[in-house]
Amino acid sequence: MGGIPSWEYITLRILPRPRDLIFLVKSALQFAVNRGHTKVEEKDIRGGEAEYSRFALNSLIVEAIVKIPKVENLLNDFVQSSELVTEHDVDSRTLRAGMQETDKRMVIDWLVRLTFLGLETAPGRFEFLYDEQDLRKLEAMARKTADETTDGVRRFCIHPAFHAFLEISSSRATTPGQMVINL
Repeated sequence: MGGIPSWEYITLRILPRPRDLIFLVKSALQFAVNRGHTKVEEKDIRGGEAEYSRFALNSLIVEAIVKIPKVENLLNDFVQSSELVTEHDVDSRTLRAGMQETDKRMVIDWLVRLTFLGLETAPGRFEFLYDEQDLRKLEAMARKTADETTDGVRRFCIHPAFHAFLEISSSRATTPGQMVINL
């Protein structure tokens, strides 16, 4: 997959849950079978990735709808955006989705908790919250990084699991690692 071993490529593009791995692999296999391929090819994996990305986004919407009633409107506003967004970008999208000014902080908190957004914990280094116990530490690192590099404006990275469906443009080459993405 573009010079990256297939399994590594796949693990970089899923949320780290067994069901996500199974879903993407089954989708890629289905694409291969439907195309009459005797082995799974790159275009089959890309097709599976697109199906998985839709699945991941729908799962996130189901999880978030209780806390963020207009989450689907909000997430659709990220279509064709850059994978790197600022706190101001997310705030504007929150308002465009029909939420209140007072909802902005809560929305960012939930998008981080749901692993849609990763926090910039050092310049060019983004970490996704896979363990709730790490939240305070990651937030402190993100605040410090924002104060030192961007005049207090936090930056986030949209998780690669959502890129295919939302057509997110990547500004970097994917690097190994499930929790940390270095830019």
